[in-house]
Amino acid sequence: MARVVSIKICEEKGAGRKDVNEGYFKVDHGLDGDVYSQAGDRQVNIMCLSTREFVQNHHMDGHCFHNFIETILIDGVDLYEYEIGTRFKIGEAVMEISKKGKRCWPECHLVKEREVCKLKNEPIFAKVIKAGAVKLGDNIEII
Repeated sequence: MARVVSIKICEEKGAGRKDVNEGYFKVDHGLDGDVYSQAGDRQVNIMCLSTREFVQNHHMDGHCFHNFIETILIDGVDLYEYEIGTRFKIGEAVMEISKKGKRCWPECHLVKEREVCKLKNEPIFAKVIKAGAVKLGDNIEII
């Protein structure tokens, strides 16, 4: 069963993200109280546990390996394999995949050396379609 492994919030720019047990996700905004939440196609960033583990254990240190931190970490479903526009229920909220992968930086040595970086394709961004609470352990269901 697909589930939420962690939820992280940043309440102040430069302060870093901290773990929370629950968050409220607002329509056309993202995680309530998160300074990086905003309208548009990058309201919530979601990463699979396998991708996070790769980033943490990979010997090649990419430019943003330690700077790119997901809002929601999930396990049991690879949302990056679904098409943009796919909707899913996560806790009480409904979200829609709006973007896949993140932009690479030209100064990253992985880009310069043409190495494969999972962050280029595997994190997804989602728009909040229906507001609701998301808690640790909540199920994720493609709808």
